[in-house]
Amino acid sequence: MTTRYLIGRAELLTYPIEAPKKKVGDKAHPYTLSEAKRLILPEIELANSVFQELPPKACADDLAVARLVLHPAYLAKSFFPKLLLDQVGLASVGSRTRRIQPRRQTQRKAPPETETTELFVAGTRAALGNFPAFARSLNEQMPVAEQFARIETFAAMTPSDRLHLEGAHIGHVFEVGLHFPPEGDASDVRAMFTDYAKDCGFKVNGEFEFEAGRLLFVAVEGDAAGLENLAQFTLTRVVRPMPHLRAARPVTRSMPLSVSFSLPSGEPLSREPKVAVLDGGLPTEHILDGYVRRYFLADKDASDVPDFTEHGLGVTSALLFGPIEPEAAAERPYAPVDHHRVLDAKIDGEDPYELYRTLGHVETVLLSRQYQFINLSLGPDLPVEDQDVHAWTAVIDSILSDGETLMTVAVGNNGERDAALGLNRIQVPSDSVNALSVGAADRSGPDWKRAGSCRDLRLPCGHRQCPPAQATQRTGRSIQRFVHRSTARPRFFSTISRRIVLKGSWNRLLL
Repeated sequence: MTTRYLIGRAELLTYPIEAPKKKVGDKAHPYTLSEAKRLILPEIELANSVFQELPPKACADDLAVARLVLHPAYLAKSFFPKLLLDQVGLASVGSRTRRIQPRRQTQRKAPPETETTELFVAGTRAALGNFPAFARSLNEQMPVAEQFARIETFAAMTPSDRLHLEGAHIGHVFEVGLHFPPEGDASDVRAMFTDYAKDCGFKVNGEFEFEAGRLLFVAVEGDAAGLENLAQFTLTRVVRPMPHLRAARPVTRSMPLSVSFSLPSGEPLSREPKVAVLDGGLPTEHILDGYVRRYFLADKDASDVPDFTEHGLGVTSALLFGPIEPEAAAERPYAPVDHHRVLDAKIDGEDPYELYRTLGHVETVLLSRQYQFINLSLGPDLPVEDQDVHAWTAVIDSILSDGETLMTVAVGNNGERDAALGLNRIQVPSDSVNALSVGAADRSGPDWKRAGSCRDLRLPCGHRQCPPAQATQRTGRSIQRFVHRSTARPRFFSTISRRIVLKGSWNRLLL
């Protein structure tokens, strides 16, 4: 066998390499200043006409927000138009990625469509009204002129940009994302929006709100007919119907086969890593006591829901043991886990605030900053949107940005929904950039494929290479595999999930 060496302190073998120097003037610019004036000035004037028609209360502190799209050639941070914004009296309050077809490309083989940055820029209506005159005064010798020529489009932020109602059940409770004012904070925008929402016939529920960066997410109640007026509030980023939580109940018809197994003979390999599961709780009787370090109730006044504790037990044992071979012993877990019950009877129904209430429990655990590893197998029943952020994603990403905690997030089970409407995409908050999102496979062998419909599965034979199955049993230490005929049932952690049966109750784990 070939000898392989491990090198210690290999950083001592490295040396710095200077980046190649760029020549001044190498950058290819898509538009000249005169072209930019001809194209962008009419757009600025059109945006100003929209701003002037807004109700005074809709313009918080007389602020208006515009969408400024940069040409894709200027994606680098060094091309941020700070000088232009400062001289016009504008400030960036947010941004998002947009896919556009620019009027002119700087490269011959560039694709027709490409991604770029869309800035949300805020300023008083007076400052925006002076923008056209400022633009006309620019000349080629002024440094700010080059930044003006980088603009691809400029438009007013309108209610249609903010309302996200497609493919959703529209009730009477809505989630609203608000930008902070350039010189203000959450209390400022909260007060101004609450006053304006009241005039539009909406009530802001002060019990449920979340801050994430320079965004404030609030819940409002009112008639959907008034949403167009509500979305005129200029610091509004997004308005959507309040989503519901993904189902945590079994929706299956099964043909069970019972297979025995045994628990590990030893304790967890280490007590050092602090690991937490945020889910539906644990049943009163189970055999994981030696592996569950602590058990917490986010709301001690709320009672358990059997289906939720079943779900929580399945996720906990999946995280602990991973795949279990039938007739074999489960592998020793790496570390014991803490289980936090964040789903309970208070959200078991049609409570429109169940989503925000649960997010509050999740946020509390994350802010404690006591865990290195956390698993979250629940979230909003909402596919990700490229255009806007959701409260769950924003809050979780903000807290995880310190890099001290690894959170694994289930991507959802909506793969067979309407693709044309984008309802089959991964679900929030699995679009978090600071979390690890995990999907499901149809088997754990080398020929695995992405999990799809379970309607055509045949009876599994009890081995890893079989199609995905779940375990269900009410007595003894055994696992059961059965044909999963419902496409609505969650599949969590395809590589580590398994369902084992616990004494006195049954636990559901995925293979």
